[in-house]
Amino acid sequence: MGITAYYLTSLRALVSVETIIAQTEALRDSDLRFNALGIGLAEGELIAEFDWLGRLKKNSITPVGISTNEALGHAKEPQKYKETLRILRERLHESVS
Repeated sequence: MGITAYYLTSLRALVSVETIIAQTEALRDSDLRFNALGIGLAEGELIAEFDWLGRLKKNSITPVGISTNEALGHAKEPQKYKETLRILRERLHESVS
């Protein structure tokens, strides 16, 4: 079982990702059924079909790219997502400064 989310890299997306990660960690900590739940996080280019608003088209192919594979691999490394999240935070906050 798993959930996949795709975002364009931005400060707004970072807030959403941080919220989802916090909620996932809380679920993992509060319910033993989810204690082995992995979190995979990666950034990079994807090939996908988008609608005119820039959202993924419904019923289209699943986005493909190296970052998808990286995220799946990172989900098997318990703390890897924290490192990726730290790098994203630093880079995005530097770009605003």
